[in-house]
Amino acid sequence: MNFSLAIAPEKEHPEARLVRCCARMQMSAEWEKALRQTLLLPIDWPLLTQIALCQGMMPLLYRNLKATCPEAVPPACLRSLQQHFQANALHSLPYAQELLHLLRQLDASQVRAIPYKGPMLAAKVYHNLSLREFCDLDILVHEQDAAKAIALLQNEGYDCTTASAWEQNFCHYTRKVNVDLHWGITQPYLAFPIEFDHLWQRRETVLMSGAEVPSLSAEDLLIVLVVQVAKDGWCRQSQLIKVCDVAELIHSRPELNWDWVMAEARRKGSLRILFLGLLIATEVLGAPLPPEIAMQVRADATIRGLAARIQQQLFEARWLTSMASKGILQVLKDRADTAVFPLQMRERWQDQVPYLLHGLKTLVAQRD
Repeated sequence: MNFSLAIAPEKEHPEARLVRCCARMQMSAEWEKALRQTLLLPIDWPLLTQIALCQGMMPLLYRNLKATCPEAVPPACLRSLQQHFQANALHSLPYAQELLHLLRQLDASQVRAIPYKGPMLAAKVYHNLSLREFCDLDILVHEQDAAKAIALLQNEGYDCTTASAWEQNFCHYTRKVNVDLHWGITQPYLAFPIEFDHLWQRRETVLMSGAEVPSLSAEDLLIVLVVQVAKDGWCRQSQLIKVCDVAELIHSRPELNWDWVMAEARRKGSLRILFLGLLIATEVLGAPLPPEIAMQVRADATIRGLAARIQQQLFEARWLTSMASKGILQVLKDRADTAVFPLQMRERWQDQVPYLLHGLKTLVAQRD
């Protein structure tokens, strides 16, 4: 871990730095030292909790503070973190049970389905449902099976809340469970189509609540996770937990087939997306990359610029500032940066065209 590659200490709130130090499953000696040094600074404990909530980091914050230095945390704050941790654990179990139920129903209806976030991600990457917060079940199906899967959810008592060209969102108001049914992982104009048959052929299984469930292979999951980091960065909705997902997957899979990941990203015209997610994960959280991969990741000036922008989103203290506090020139710059972000994160012109056409259609529709 090299802090010179991350946010400079003098530019980072100590509360944000504490959350970042705790954003990991294994606390190395270097990170523990950084954690203890940060705790010597004045800490605004309510602000720390607010940041952790915003960044999706409450479970890992509690786990690592309790395991490393509980004596440095005010008892009332530690109790509050513990209560949140326990509440999240209670929330996770029924979601996991509902996912198992829906997967059995989909399988009985001959619908191939792969959960790829939510409790599956918690089980696969964090090995504990309590350590990764989630608020819905994300299930990926073949586009040809989407109508059948939608009908099944409706028969189960789920109501559609929103629908788009690549997903539908459902809520079961009695079971209090949300389901996002996907046949794509991004908006079509971002030009990242999936090939479900290939994902299905390469799938793995993961043990969740005593049952084996299908999951994306580690290599496919890494690509999906970096796409999520890039998409959130474009939407200015970056969250540290999404970066932690990437870092922890890399930590947990030292046997990852990097040659395949690189070749697949290149085939999809998504090397910049891959490099962007990897650069942020290694600079912010110290994710270990093979030396040859790390060299390529840092070689692209465009990627370094995009990564710096996302890091600023993560640590710009948006819990303290608002859009109203920014000057008009900064607001205009932010909007311009957001508009060109999807163009910069793709290396092939044919992957940029759908986004440009979408923007043109949007402008025309606004003038009508």
